[in-house]
Amino acid sequence: MDNTLKYNKPWILQRADPYVYRHTDGAYYFTASVPEYDRIVLRKSDTLAGLETADETEIWHKHESGPHILSCLQLL
Repeated sequence: MDNTLKYNKPWILQRADPYVYRHTDGAYYFTASVPEYDRIVLRKSDTLAGLETADETEIWHKHESGPHILSCLQLL
């Protein structure tokens, strides 16, 4: 096993704004936006390496209209 540190080498491709959290249940959770920036996905795994192939669940989808889209735009 190669234990050399590798910087700037993504292991989960085509996902922006990534965030990884290790919960008290011992599982790793990964959230990120997809390239179209119209949804946020969640992955869960018992290991960091397992996040690469873990199933994704969509946890947020962009609203096409209404007050929710306006509040998101104000953050930009």
